[in-house]
Amino acid sequence: MASNPFDWLSIVFVAKVEDELRTEYTNIHKNAGGTITGKPYTVYSITVVDNLKGHLKKNKPIEFFKHGGVNYDGKSISLLEGDQLLESGKYYILTAASENDGRLGQGMPNSAIELNVSSKQEIVSNKEYKDFKKYVKNEVKFDRERFRANAEE
Repeated sequence: MASNPFDWLSIVFVAKVEDELRTEYTNIHKNAGGTITGKPYTVYSITVVDNLKGHLKKNKPIEFFKHGGVNYDGKSISLLEGDQLLESGKYYILTAASENDGRLGQGMPNSAIELNVSSKQEIVSNKEYKDFKKYVKNEVKFDRERFRANAEE
């Protein structure tokens, strides 16, 4: 059985980004120069269109958080290398995991694949979508601690 790059993730799905809701920060501290910094997380409202792996609620907006976003000073953006912020109105294949508090999020680079489609009907003929369906079908299972997302059915 072929291996795929996303075999450890608990959830893979297609979603439309409805809106960017807010940026949250962790590890907030003031450095010697008095500048306040923190690690940004951008929170989005998304609507799940199709579950490729996992069972998220479909066709209802849910919150989704992603590592990266506007820095605490509001003057720059921090992202994981090779990553991107999501754009409202676009469709993505998202690979994610549930946190132990039930939040659904994404914390690794290259885990949002933008689909070049303008409607839900176009998704099934998209090459990336077809490829991900194959990856999930040929998944190599391995055991790890898993958590349940609040957005799961």
